[in-house]
Amino acid sequence: MILYYVKIRGLLIIIKSILVIRKEKRMAYIRQIEHSEATGELKTFYDDLAEIAGGVPNVVKLAGLKLPAMKAAQDLYQSVLYHDSGLTMAQKEMVSTVVSVINGCDY
Repeated sequence: MILYYVKIRGLLIIIKSILVIRKEKRMAYIRQIEHSEATGELKTFYDDLAEIAGGVPNVVKLAGLKLPAMKAAQDLYQSVLYHDSGLTMAQKEMVSTVVSVINGCDY
């Protein structure tokens, strides 16, 4: 078990993580709907997101298979990231980065 210590606005947050070391990293393949393949409401959603973010992230392309679920996930993400929590955007990004590292996220 590894403990991560993150200090945000004077609060010390301890994040526990159990890391499993694997000799071989395998990724499952799930079909994605690429921006160039999108049509209708999905294409509009991708276009809007690409304009804001500079592209369509792979995680969004995965969720594009189920548009209502993707919209709900995007709404949740936006509400967590942009609501007034007392943290600056830089602090929220820092927490996001630490969590991604702990979870072994490649990007």
